[in-house]
Amino acid sequence: GIGTELSVNEWKSVFRQLVANGYLRADPEGYGALQLTETCRPLLKGKQPVELRKDPVVKKTSSRSQGSRSGAAIRDQITDQAGWDALRACRKGLADKQGVPPYVIFHDATLFDMLERKPQSLDELAEVSGVGAAKLEKYGAIFLETLSGLERS
Repeated sequence: GIGTELSVNEWKSVFRQLVANGYLRADPEGYGALQLTETCRPLLKGKQPVELRKDPVVKKTSSRSQGSRSGAAIRDQITDQAGWDALRACRKGLADKQGVPPYVIFHDATLFDMLERKPQSLDELAEVSGVGAAKLEKYGAIFLETLSGLERS
């Protein structure tokens, strides 16, 4: 039970720091196991203290959500549910035809940005976050048609 107060990542940090300070080294013949060095002898005898930094705790976030809105946050901000449903249906139809997941066509954040901006031309659609040149060429007209249908209803 000794050492259970530290997490796996905290132990990794301890080992990295001990290696960096020369107290441990990787044993090339021992399949990467760690070996004590002569420098650590005073530490083991209690004649020299060792000070290690405590790494800051990093919040876990997925790379997908960094810099973008989460699905729940987007759903909470939708004011035009009919428009949102129409854009999602358009995306789903394209995805089904291509045999890919809907997010491959456009992410929710992109659909939300379309719904907020309501672009009326390809140039305006190109300014929507997540719409690059290839997707603009491939899907632009279809989504503009869907968006124009929202204006009429």
